[in-house]
Amino acid sequence: MEKRDTFAVPEGTFAVVDETGRATGEVRKNDPVSLTGERKKQHGDWLTQSSMADNLMFQVTHSDQWEHMGASRRQALFNIMQKVSRICSGDPEVEDHWDDIAGYAKIANYKLGDV
Repeated sequence: MEKRDTFAVPEGTFAVVDETGRATGEVRKNDPVSLTGERKKQHGDWLTQSSMADNLMFQVTHSDQWEHMGASRRQALFNIMQKVSRICSGDPEVEDHWDDIAGYAKIANYKLGDV
């Protein structure tokens, strides 16, 4: 596992990291507006993204096979649809979205003793 930079920050703040996960040395207040602004760059507008995710999940949960899947596969699909909505609403170049989709699909394919 890659080592990430860590350092202590005052309570109520967070450390800013670059696209590689390395700390930039900048510390910001936990301001929901600025944090939301940072996320909006990657994930798109919240109302657009959440509406798309909800529509995708409606289609998936109303498919003929939904009830025949185990919980781990259903949850994997939920997470994949979340990532798809972020890709389509935000920045499709964010590699983590694509890596996460691959990871959720791989996990869903394991025989996990579905609950």
